[in-house]
Amino acid sequence: MKNSNPFKQYNVKGIGAFINVLYAALPIFGIATSIMEAGTFYGVQRVNIYRFAPWLSFEWFLAFVILLGLIIVAVFYKFIYPSYFAFINKQTYIHQNPMQQDLEQLKEDMKLIKDHFKIGDDKGENDELFK
Repeated sequence: MKNSNPFKQYNVKGIGAFINVLYAALPIFGIATSIMEAGTFYGVQRVNIYRFAPWLSFEWFLAFVILLGLIIVAVFYKFIYPSYFAFINKQTYIHQNPMQQDLEQLKEDMKLIKDHFKIGDDKGENDELFK
């Protein structure tokens, strides 16, 4: 009987690239959909909007929606992304990352080379040589 692994993975050309490009393009479709939804909302709720803000034309409403979107993007860029990527980097560093293991091996190899050639860590003491 053949020993088959039910968790075996297959590298199928093109699928990963397609999904990567699709995921990169989806926010553009989402922005277009949101603008259309905002237009529909304005059209349906125009009577109620004019009751509270008679000056709010569709152009001003759309400008407000775009400004709100830009504020959300700025908050994500300024506060959320740094925290998100710091977390992801830490998780990648500590959880059996093959690249981290390779880096540790390179550091050990570099130490052996330095020890063999008697090269010390100058910790910036010779920086004036490179000015």
